[in-house]
Formats: sequence, structure tokens, C-alpha cells
Amino acid sequence: MAAGDFSLPIGHLTLGISNLNFCLGREYLQPVDIPLFNNTHTKGLECWLKNNSPNNNLYAILNGTLSYNPLDRKLILIPSDTVRMNQIRGMLEPTPDKIFYSFPEANDVSQAIIDLLTTEFNKTSSIHPILDNVFRNTNQTLRVYLNQQNNLGNLAIAISYIGASFAAGAFPISVIAGDVIGKAGNPTAGLLLPSGCQLSQFGDNKYLLLEIFDYAGFHMNPTYYLWRFLRDEHTATNPKMQLITNAPIRANNTFNHPFLDALNVNLNIELKPRAIINTTLPGQTIAQDVLLFPLENLADWRGARIGTANESREISLIQWRITNNNDLDLEIQRKTGKNSHDYKLCGETFSGGVNICPNVSNTTNNLIQQIWDDWGNDINDICRILQWPSELVVATIGHETLRNGNVHHRAIRLEPINQTIKQRLINSGISSNVAQNYLDLTTTGFGWTKWDAGDPNTWVLTNNFSTNPVITYGQLLDIADVIPHLISPGLMQTLVDKVGIHINNWLIRDLNYNNVQTVFNVDPIPAGYRNHLQWMLNGRHSILLGTVMHKWAYLKRANRMSIFEVGAAHNHGRLELLPNLSGILNPYQLYYNGINYPIEISENYNAIQHLFTSGENGINKYFKSY
Repeated sequence: MAAGDFSLPIGHLTLGISNLNFCLGREYLQPVDIPLFNNTHTKGLECWLKNNSPNNNLYAILNGTLSYNPLDRKLILIPSDTVRMNQIRGMLEPTPDKIFYSFPEANDVSQAIIDLLTTEFNKTSSIHPILDNVFRNTNQTLRVYLNQQNNLGNLAIAISYIGASFAAGAFPISVIAGDVIGKAGNPTAGLLLPSGCQLSQFGDNKYLLLEIFDYAGFHMNPTYYLWRFLRDEHTATNPKMQLITNAPIRANNTFNHPFLDALNVNLNIELKPRAIINTTLPGQTIAQDVLLFPLENLADWRGARIGTANESREISLIQWRITNNNDLDLEIQRKTGKNSHDYKLCGETFSGGVNICPNVSNTTNNLIQQIWDDWGNDINDICRILQWPSELVVATIGHETLRNGNVHHRAIRLEPINQTIKQRLINSGISSNVAQNYLDLTTTGFGWTKWDAGDPNTWVLTNNFSTNPVITYGQLLDIADVIPHLISPGLMQTLVDKVGIHINNWLIRDLNYNNVQTVFNVDPIPAGYRNHLQWMLNGRHSILLGTVMHKWAYLKRANRMSIFEVGAAHNHGRLELLPNLSGILNPYQLYYNGINYPIEISENYNAIQHLFTSGENGINKYFKSY
């Protein structure tokens, strides 16, 4: 049984095939500031229809809360929490936060609500949620209010009044997937039919612009969600969304429906949430195919938040933003009213505490240049497939060098253990002598890192991994089988158990990614933690896992692609409520690995961004917004 219903936004019929005279307009594009594309792309899905078609109605795609903005002529649908879209197989992007239908006329919206209320009120026992909405004018539910008006003989007048009030933007209502919520409206003045559109003369046509926002405020490709829902509904054993539109699927996995035909929706061909365009980036002279991530909310000052994505309580003592200009620098400021003496910003002279300064040194420039020279092609490849900004991956790799200038794909870090973990090793068959040696090794400073563990394909398991105290390669692999969550191998220093958690149990749920070897050009993922450790000592493998972890954090933790929060999620992935860590005030109140984290993330980010704006090939990157 599906967790929710899903309907096409236009041309919905529960029976029969829709008869639409329909064509698509301009292509979808993210809202980035590229004048070259302003007149050829739009920020949503542009649809043109004849006004005399029997299916010009607009339908609620999902259950949710609907409102109308009469000034902008926009219907705004906020999906309900009961529509568990985040459980859909392969939903590697945030599920829709808001769905906009642009240009329906107020009188059509009002009539749709009048018809809906009339139908539901006249049912013997309607359970439609609209009747449980509170009508602000009376502070009564619509069910109670309409019952009273019906008894007074004023039912039709009362329903018309509610419809008119809704169309004036006075209050929201609840709708369910498939409800008629308006009609396609008149195009804006001066907007011409798209080239090749075979509709009749301009005055007979109507217009719809469908836009999708995720919780970060990004415009997302509406066609991606249509494809994603349809794919889950038709391929999953237990689909989370049930298609209630009559859109029979053909033998070639396309749909016998004019709307889906025009979109060229084919279940076998993956659609992406962001558009790849060919353009020349700032500082570069040659146009190339690029995947751009608009700034939007990242250009606003923000700090670490606690709670859900919709809460506004910031718990950090500092705030950060990315400047909305060509350089896209990351800036930091002290939060208003905070006067901590436990950290200093750029240019401050007091001693002690934590130094927070995103100004880039020559050492950092050289480090980031080295990372890009050695691994830029792999980062671009994997970020293109997963649709993720390369800057975040590079900044994380730079952080994981622990500031000693070494970047090595065969680095292995042993996280500190304690006596309880030592006993766990012994209980699992590790000798007490080896367990004690491992405890002594990992409690050196904040842990112990070997920068080149050698080629794992040539390991002699009896050879020494560490000489003082002695741990052999074979003993290390035995220990990894017991505590994979405390060993971090590879370029991005991810924990061994993350291969199973993030790739095997999350990424490959999507049929588009389940053949990891072919899709990402990596070696097959072997079974077992000890084999995962060795697999991760390949640079491309580590980049894949680290990027997948970033993507997962973006989807699950509402971090809005924040430089700091993505970095924190990479290591531990949770907020730390206590203000002190290791005796030093944590200025971000994020749980991080020692007092150095995530200080250098901002410096690393600024360094790679400067490379991208001075001719380097950053093809999956942030870009300034409109």
C-alpha cells in the first residue's frame, strides 16, 4: 500500500486518456545569474495549452496545504508530512518543500474551491481534510460553519464567500492529490508561444509555469520529480507513492499521456534535478558544460541551527555566508550580541582560544592546488553523476590532511579507543597484547595516522603496520572487522562502516546507481569490513564514498549545503549541545573532531573557489544567483 497519492499537475483523469492540445515552452534552468540564458530558459516547467481543452484544470500533485497569492497569480502547495516522500527509493535529492503553479486566474481558483467544498459538504460522510480547516472569520471548522449556514439556508452564499476569501489570499486550505485547484491562466504580457508550438492563435492559449523548491530554497526541475515518482510507483515492490492519474505505461516504458509524452518521460532514462548548460564561467575563456548550484539562501548570514529545517534557532556564536558575487568567498562574522573571548576572527590580536579566519595563506593555496591537480578529474566525474558541488569535496579533503600538508589516498587514521573498546576487542578474539598495543597507539594525541599504508594489494599481513607499538597489517584488518566505526582510511578519511551504511544501504537502492562499478568506474565493492578498508585506500573510491556521505547529509540533515555543517556531518553528523569540548569553548556548538574542526574548512573553500574563478576547470560548482 502506498504511503501517499500522486497526481499529474494537469491533464489528470482517473479513467480514460486525457485529450490535451499541449506543448512545452522554454527549458528548465536553475536561478543563476547568466544573462545569456535569461530569454531561453525558465526556472520551472513551462506549459502551453488551448483554453478550450477539457483538461485545462490544475490538480494538486500531492496531499498538502494550498494557498493563493493573487498579486503574483501563484498557487502554492506545501506537501503534507503524511506524504513520506523521503522514503521513496532513490530519492537522492530533497523532497519538494513547495510546489508553485504560476498564472492561474483568481476567479478560476475561487471556482475550484467552491466546487470542491460543495462536493465534499454534500457527501454523506466526507473525510476530506478541507472540512476540518478553521475558517478564520469565525474560528470554526468549515464543517461546522457550513452546517450552520446550511441550516440558515445560506449554504451557497457561504461557500462562495469562502472561495472568494481563499482567492484573495486570506487563508490556506487542505487538499489531497487529484483535487482541482484552478485552471491554467493567461500568459504574461509579451510572452510569445515557443518555437515549433503548433497550437492555434495566441488568444486561444493558456499558460502554466510549474516550479519546485526544496527546503534550501533552490529551484528544482519539476520533471525530475514526475519521473522519480513514476519510477517508484512502477518499479518498486512496495511503492511509496500511488499514481492516481490514468497514464498507462507502454511496452517501451514511456507513457500514453500527452503531458508525459511532451516531457519525454521514460522510466529507463534518468532525469536529473539540475540542468547542465554550456557557458563560460567567470575567469575562464572557453565555454564548457557545467552543472551549477545557485547560492540563494547561502548568500544570507546564518549559523548552525538546531531542530528541523524550518526552525530558526541558531546555536552558534558565529555566522557565515557566501558572497553573491563572482568570487563567492566564504565570510564569517560574530553573531550579534556574542562577545566570546574563546575565539578570534580575522585581524583580532588577542591570544588563546580558537582562531577562525577564512583568509587564504600560500600554504593552503598550494595544498588545494595539489588536491585539484591530483584528483580534480575524479572529483568532477563523481560530482557530475551525483550532482554535488566540487568545492565541498575539495574543502573536506583539505581538512582531512590535518594541516600537515600531506594528501595521500592510502592514509589511515585510527580513532582513539578506551578501555571499554579494548575489552570489546579482546571479547571478539583479539589477543590482550594486541588490544593493549592498539589502545596505546590510538591514544597518542587525538589518534594516530599513517600517511601511506602502502598498496593494499601487496600487503604482507605479517608485516608491521606500526612499529611502536607493533601492530601488523593482519591484526589491523582483524581489528577493523570488530570496530569499523573507529578506523578512517582514504583520501576523505571516512569511517570503514560508512561503505555499508551509505553506499550499500542507501545509494544502490536507486536502480540508476545499483551497479556502482559501472556507473562510477570503480572496483566492485567487496564484502566485509576488512575488505572495505582496503577498497577505500583508492583515491577515486574514497571520493565516491565521501561525496555520497555529503549527499546523504544534505538530504537527511537539512544542512542546506552549509560549508560548516556539511563538514561536521562528514565526521560525526550530529549537533553537540554542550558548549565545551576538550576544555575549549566550541564556537559552533557542532560536534567535531578536536579543536581544529571545522576551522580550516572556510580557508580551503575560499582557496578552491579562487582557483575556479581564475581558469581552473570547476564544472560542478556554486554560482551566484539572480
